This record gives sequence, structure tokens and C-alpha cells, in this order.
Amino acid sequence: MNPGGATDGTGSAGGGAAPARRVLVVTGSPGEGKTTRCRRLVQEARGAGLMVRGVLTFDTPDGTSVVRWLEDLGSGERMVLGRKAPLGQTAVGAPRWSLDEAALARCEAILMGACPTDVLVIDEVGPVELLHQRGSLAGVVQALQGPYGVAIVVVRPWLVSRFLKIVPDGRATVLHARDDGAFDDPFADLATGGAS
Repeated sequence: MNPGGATDGTGSAGGGAAPARRVLVVTGSPGEGKTTRCRRLVQEARGAGLMVRGVLTFDTPDGTSVVRWLEDLGSGERMVLGRKAPLGQTAVGAPRWSLDEAALARCEAILMGACPTDVLVIDEVGPVELLHQRGSLAGVVQALQGPYGVAIVVVRPWLVSRFLKIVPDGRATVLHARDDGAFDDPFADLATGGAS
């Protein structure tokens, strides 16, 4: 990888012929390992010397609730993204998550500045973006324009068709988080094109 992080406009840091931009959609039901899969892919990409930018989320217990954190993969900065209301403490049909608007704005800014990169990670594009057209949607759309080599995006199964409408050229490979074989060597073309 080019130590300065400059790319040739395609996401490859090598300056030679680069692979076409690819979007991998990681999907699965709650608890099936979407974020865990992303975290492993981030470690694998970094181990191969690739530049990784974007955002990952993770949850921590907080008494009877859950706190969702946002991690900037470029800087390592972490911030609280939101809190999940305890069971039985929300009205029927009301959102269970209370999201921090400042953290959503920060997420959007992180994504707007994520490219160029070898590997773009967006965990996750969810109902706030795809149903309510807010949150970090503008950052997601801009980041997907690239340049990057591979984008790894977490999307819930019931939102995949909506997400594909915002992917440039509408092409993406949808992979289930638990399908280990589907993730064999996702960065092979970047490692050869991106290493200098």
C-alpha cells in the first residue's frame, strides 16, 4: 500500500491497473454475526497492508439496556451512537433505539471523508437511512461513489433491496454473515494491485 494513502483513483494504492470497485453486502438476522464478520474482514485487510476506512458499530450492556458505539476505522475514535430501551419501556410501534443526532452527523462526516481507500466499511445502513432517508444517508451515498477497491456494507435482510437502489450501477454481491466460504480471500485482487 502507498504509505501516503494516495490512490490512482480506483481505490488501489498501487498506481497500476486496479480491480473494479466491488460492493459486498453482509446480511443476516440479529445476532448472526454481521458486525463480527466485518471486524474479521477489517483485521484481514489490515494484515494484508490495505488501507481501511469507514465505520463499525458494537454494543455493550448497560444495566437493563444496551449502548451502541460507533468506531471510526480511520482514526480509532469511538463515540456513543445510541441506546436501546429496555424491553417493555417503549410504546407499541415506537423505535427501541434512541440515536444521538450528533453521532449520526459525525458518522456521516466520517463516511464523506472515507475515500479514497482500499477497503470501505459501513456497519450498518439501516432503517434510519433506508426508510426515513436521514441519519448518515448522504455520507453512505457519497462513500459508495468511491474511489475504493472493496466496500463491505452491513444491511438487514429485509432492507437489502432498498440498499441496492443506492449502490452505483446497482451491482453488489449479497453474502450471509454465517457463510464462511463466501468470504474466502475477498482482498486478493487488492493485495496484488494495492501493494507497492
